[in-house]
Amino acid sequence: MKFIRFSHNLNKNIAYIYLCEMKFSTEKFTISKAYEEQLRTRMSIFREETHTSKALLTTFITTYGVNPGIHSGIVQQEIVLDDLF
Repeated sequence: MKFIRFSHNLNKNIAYIYLCEMKFSTEKFTISKAYEEQLRTRMSIFREETHTSKALLTTFITTYGVNPGIHSGIVQQEIVLDDLF
């Protein structure tokens, strides 16, 4: 899996990178154990490909948000449909 080239020169003063995940659902989105593992794998690949040491923060952009649960801790930020309109 390849990612868009990341320029460290543009982001020297920023200590973190937001990785955005977009999901459409007719109700709050529930993160399963398998999906959490998939997100962690994507984060590892991103870190490897970009050689970044910055903190990676997961942002979910969803219709109604993320259900709180055992696997929702991977999400640091949420944006819901009402935030956009």
